[in-house]
Amino acid sequence: KYNGKSITVNFHGIGNSSLALITNDLISLGAKYIVRFGSATGVSDKADAGTAVVPIGYSYNIGGFALQELGEMINFAATGNLDLINLLVDSLKKSGVKVATGNMFTSDSIHSHDEKFLQKWRSLNHLAVDLEGAALYFEGARHGISTGAVHLIYRNPMTGKSMSQADIERTEKEISKSILDALTKL
Repeated sequence: KYNGKSITVNFHGIGNSSLALITNDLISLGAKYIVRFGSATGVSDKADAGTAVVPIGYSYNIGGFALQELGEMINFAATGNLDLINLLVDSLKKSGVKVATGNMFTSDSIHSHDEKFLQKWRSLNHLAVDLEGAALYFEGARHGISTGAVHLIYRNPMTGKSMSQADIERTEKEISKSILDALTKL
């Protein structure tokens, strides 16, 4: 319990398939709201190291988990719940964390994240790149469950800035508390 509310905290592995599996398990157990807290690589000046990015939606490669879930190659909007997203943003701002909202790209391969790849997503006005986020918003939208996410930007190769380990640990604690505070308001 946190501030009198029952909240489940879970861990998932790397990649969309891992997060999709956990998300579906949580939904089958009755979850009504799911928030993911993870990291990402910033590609926008708005998402410099130390910024908490709260995505409105994710772009992702068609295929993989989405193809298997839907059974055909279609574009499916991986978007979060606006009320939950706004609640997260408000809570983060109240705690003094720098926040940016916008779109992100979920990649299937960390090894493809060279400068050309990151510049492409920057030119498409995406804030950051991660490895899992699209699965959460995809499954939430597909099942009618409210989802939101927060990504701490550890580094931004476009600006050349990165966080120290001490700053990462401090900021992760602030963000975690902000997320829990937001969830108790639901």
